[in-house]
This record gives sequence, C-alpha cells and structure tokens, in this order.
Amino acid sequence: AQGPSQTPPPTAPAPQVIPADEPATVGMLRRLLGAEAFLAYEGAEVTDPARGAVRLTGASITPRGKPPLRMASLTLDGLRADGLGEADARGITFQDGQARLTIDRLQLTGLTLRNPAAGQPRTPDLVSLDSLRLEGMVMRQANNTEFRIGQAALEDYGTGRQTRLAMNRLAMKLKPGEAVADVTLARLELRGLDVATIATAMAAGNPAPATGRLALELDTLAATNASGGVLASLESLRMVSDQPATGQGVGTLAMRTLRLNPIPGLDTWMRQLGYASLLFDLTADSRYDPETGRLALTSLSLVGREIGTIALAFGLDGAQMAAMQRQDYSGLRLITAGLRFIDQGIFSRVLRQQATGGTTEAQLREQYANLAGGALAQPALTSLREAVQRFIRGQAREVEITLNPPQPVPLLELQQRPPTSPMDAAQRLGLGATAR
Repeated sequence: AQGPSQTPPPTAPAPQVIPADEPATVGMLRRLLGAEAFLAYEGAEVTDPARGAVRLTGASITPRGKPPLRMASLTLDGLRADGLGEADARGITFQDGQARLTIDRLQLTGLTLRNPAAGQPRTPDLVSLDSLRLEGMVMRQANNTEFRIGQAALEDYGTGRQTRLAMNRLAMKLKPGEAVADVTLARLELRGLDVATIATAMAAGNPAPATGRLALELDTLAATNASGGVLASLESLRMVSDQPATGQGVGTLAMRTLRLNPIPGLDTWMRQLGYASLLFDLTADSRYDPETGRLALTSLSLVGREIGTIALAFGLDGAQMAAMQRQDYSGLRLITAGLRFIDQGIFSRVLRQQATGGTTEAQLREQYANLAGGALAQPALTSLREAVQRFIRGQAREVEITLNPPQPVPLLELQQRPPTSPMDAAQRLGLGATAR
C-alpha cells in the first residue's frame, strides 16, 4: 500500500478546458508555455487593463509527464509572444516523490525567449533575463537532507552581458550519521562572466571563451557536527581573474582565517603539539600573457598561524591558450621555480614532542642535521645541504629552494626522463638553496 508521505507518479493532464471569459493575457501565457505544459488556476483578475496585467490565484503549471508546479498566486505584467516584462509568484510548491521544493516568493523581470533556427536545438544564448530573485527556498530530499537559501538573485543574463549571481543565508543539512551534519554560508557572489555565451559554447562541446573578468566572493562558511560544534570555518574568500582581449591578464586569490578544530584523526596530534585549533590564510597572485604564452605564479603563500609559511612561485612558457583549451600541455616549459618555508613554531613543537627518554631538543636537532648532511653529501648539493642544516640547527628560520635551469626545460621531458641523480638535477634544473 502507498504510504501517506508518498506522491503518486505524475499522469498526463486532462485536456485543457479554457474558460470562455479567460483574459487575453492568460491565453498568451498558454501559447508561451506551449502544448507540452498544462496551465490551470482557480481565479483570474485583470489588475491593469491598459497593460494587460493579470493576477492568477491557485495556479499550477504541469509539464507533460511531470508533477505540477503550484503557486498560491501568480502576477504577470507586460506579457508578449516572446517573453514578459514582470512576473511575481508567491507560495510556490513542487513535489516529486518524496522530494519537495518550496519558495516563498519568486520575481522575474525582462525575460525574452528567442526561437532557434529551423532544425536547430534551443541553446542558452536564446534566453535573456534582466533579473530573477527568490526568497525563502527550501529543498528537502527523501534521505532527510535539506538545502535552504534565504535570498538569491540572478541579474543580467544574456549574450554579451556580465551576469551576477548572489545568494545569502545558505544552509545544507546532510544525512543523519554523517561526521558533518550542517554546512552554512552567509553570502556568495559571482559576477563578471558572460554566462550565456559560456554555457552555449560548453553545450556545443566547444572551449569556453578565454577572455573576461570573474570575481568571486564568499563570506562566513562553517561546517558543524550533530551537536552543533564547529568542525571547520572560513571567514572569507576573494578571487578575481581578469583576462582582457589583448595583453596580460592577472589573477588574485585571498582566503582569510580557515579554522580547523580538533576532529577524530587530528585531535591527538593537535593536542600533543599544543594546538587548540589550526588557523590558515592563503594568498596568490598570477600573471598570464596569451600572446607570448608566459604564465607566472608570482606568489602562492599558505600561512599557518604559529605553524609556518609555505610559499611557492614559478614561471612557465609555452602556455598557449588554444593548446590549454585542448588540454595539450606538451609545449609547457619550466623557466624558474622556488619553494620557501618559514618556521613559525611547528618545528620546535615537533622536536619538543619527540624529546623523550632523556634526549634534548638540541640533541635531536644535531641528529637530524647529520642525517640531512649524509643524504645531501654530493658536491652538487652543497648549497642545499648547508641551507637545510642551518635550518635544522635553529640558525635560520627560513629555507628556500630554487630551480633556475640554464635553459627552459619541457615539463613533458621531466615527466618522461626525470633526473637520475642529484648531480643531474643540479645541472639540468639549476638547483640552489639559501637559509635566512
């Protein structure tokens, strides 16, 4: 027998019975929906005869073979054969089996739907939209997961337009029994992309346009367990990618205050080293010139507070845009690279934790320095050996390893024929190191 929470499978709607006194605007809506969707309503009121504005109550739209989309009320203004000026729907519900979607309010302005050429499929760039806004969206699944959005807006969608997507007060409840029970996000905003053009290119299997400006902002992300304890959180994320039609493009990334609290598998290690939580910041800057194929990561820095800083930089050439879009990396060549570590307490904490049975921290440092000296004894590795030993002995807080090949080295060559010895690496890659 069918349970009370189950929804029967959708059936084809009965033939539409159109009221004799139906407003002309509603008839236009029927034609816009097409023959594959059934429109029904309990009441229709013309609110502005001059504009043809109409308000439907108890409305539903049922695509053929699909469950109905129900609305407590639907107001339409500026309806025309290829779109509409404004729509305002309230009390929206949609249920498919045990999955249920509700939206308190949805507002739409400036919608245009263009027809494809004869024999051609409908593509994303045939739609343009000034704005789509919703409030109070809740999506529940049969497995007891739930997704909520307080407010969301999509603006300026269409070919040649820089689309903006913004969402506030997002919340996701995961399946019971998972380590992470809830994920919340205060704000998300994405702007600058020509989404219609990109989506159309991707639908056709073509590379997405490589030029344009993308900006992503994210605030206050948190993951909690079933008892409400915060497992991890992120204060903010900012990312900008700007690639003009000609000339050099730039990219920046800033992640602030990623906090990791003790969790099984990590709590013992954190407790032994004296960390109540782990705090990280990340920044990155990059440059790209499609005309020359030069790609430079000028700085990628991960800072662990009271832990240390890892910084990476490199320069490549041969990064031609057409090849990158084909996922052809055979032309990439390494020009330079550097990896730097600045100790901010992690090494001393590890040594103190290991200093047991009468062994002192100073003795451990000397033991590790001797081990490193033996492993890096080749003359070609003198600078690396001396830098690492100075760092281990506490004579320097920072060590940097650099690669400066005498000539650019194809990355494919490094993969197919990696260095056979430290001497080979030093000669081919210009290996060097310093400690400060």
